[in-house]
Amino acid sequence: MQVALVFAEPEMWRQALDGEYGLRQQIARRITSDYLWYEQSFGYNSYVVRAVLNLFTTAGLYGRTGELAAEMGIAENLMLSPIYLRFPDGRAPNPADNASPPLRVPDRSTLAAAYRVFPTTLGLEAAAGTHSWDTLLDPALASAVVRPAKPAARTSRQAEGLPAGDGNALPPVVSRNLESSRMAVLKSGGWQVFFHYGQLTRSHAQAEPLNFAAFFRNADITHDPGTVGYGSPLHLQGRPRLPAGFAPDPGFAAKRPAAFGYWRNVERATFQNRVEFDVDCSGSVLRVTLEGPGEFTLWHGSAPDIPPRRRDSFLLELNAPATSATFTTRFEPQR
Repeated sequence: MQVALVFAEPEMWRQALDGEYGLRQQIARRITSDYLWYEQSFGYNSYVVRAVLNLFTTAGLYGRTGELAAEMGIAENLMLSPIYLRFPDGRAPNPADNASPPLRVPDRSTLAAAYRVFPTTLGLEAAAGTHSWDTLLDPALASAVVRPAKPAARTSRQAEGLPAGDGNALPPVVSRNLESSRMAVLKSGGWQVFFHYGQLTRSHAQAEPLNFAAFFRNADITHDPGTVGYGSPLHLQGRPRLPAGFAPDPGFAAKRPAAFGYWRNVERATFQNRVEFDVDCSGSVLRVTLEGPGEFTLWHGSAPDIPPRRRDSFLLELNAPATSATFTTRFEPQR
């Protein structure tokens, strides 16, 4: 009822649409040209889309969607954009401070909620099995499910050179630089890597924006748990086969930052210039090679992952002081 009143009051409508905190300003200032919410947690995409659906639906009933065409197109792209960044197992990257289980994409519940405003094949299919006032008044007919949806956002995505997909087949993930969001996806062969290489705002900023998440085929090699790296940028999701020479280091956390106090079962070994070992990752075996200038110490331990899980982490330090140094980490599939 309150949304409907806005359309009956010209001044209220003007403020809601064009005011300092109106819809147009919110969308212009808070959604990047990559169609991601400014605070960079992908869960906000669905949250914002759901927040404006009632307005867009009512605008359609009043024949006023023409006044909101630009904003509706942006909101539709906001709903779809995580699909183009998904990992092979269906999870979304985690560029913000979200320590909850990974967001799964596509977000079928949001696609279903938007079926009347932003019809998609998956959304119509999900809505067809939903019993609510919306589907009672405006059924998502089963016959509509078999037709590939053609949302307005698809035109803009095709203009960006991104494949639109067809029917229930999701569009493939391709390499792309999301410059306005300070993120990038690299896709080559069996590898897919997500980089978060900068910050847009202090809100939800992380201490490890230069970390990366990587998959090899369907194997999770390393991911961002949504918390600090607990002292180390070397995350691995697998079981390492460490070389000989490692010994327990019970005093590891002493005189180190507090994050290292959460490590368990820490052990260390010393190497000259290079060390390599294999890691079992979800059926794939990777050869990990670490290289540094001269003698260095490598620590291995169990550090917190997405709660309550833990994962293997590594820390490498040169044994001799240096003003600068170059370290190289290499991942090579073995099978």
